[in-house]
Amino acid sequence: MDKGTLVVGGLAVVVVLSQAPSLMAQFEMDKISKAAGMASRQESQNLQVQQEAIDGQAEIAETRYQEGCEIVFATGTKKAASLQEGEPVIAGAYAHLYKAGVNTKSVNPSHFIPKGITLCGPYGDTGITEFDPERGYAVVRQMATTPNKEVVKAAMSRYAGAERPSIVRK
Repeated sequence: MDKGTLVVGGLAVVVVLSQAPSLMAQFEMDKISKAAGMASRQESQNLQVQQEAIDGQAEIAETRYQEGCEIVFATGTKKAASLQEGEPVIAGAYAHLYKAGVNTKSVNPSHFIPKGITLCGPYGDTGITEFDPERGYAVVRQMATTPNKEVVKAAMSRYAGAERPSIVRK
């Protein structure tokens, strides 16, 4: 090997060694960029799964409205009431016993809607009552919601004088 080749080879080694920190930094940046891309794809997949779940719920809720779910009303009014997951619903025949501030007795579980009833509210919320063995009465479960105001409006029109409560914003 001649002296020129050694000098050129030595310079190449020096150049590569001097670039090692920036090469390592570039390698780390590539790893971070790849991880960020994977996280972004995972987030996108999660959002897609969420949207599919929402769409599936909307379809279920719309079917319930179209098949004649029972609208729930606030006690003693013609204002429709929202459903609450895991809570019982008082049957209309007993509503007069539970006006706000009037009933001081404990609630009678036989006054609740029985299991297997499909209920709906004024904001696209639907549910089916199921027996809760721990509580000894039926509560709202299997909630599904739709944003389709037209299907809700059509269901509300089946009840003379039914009103959708206004939402108060502060």
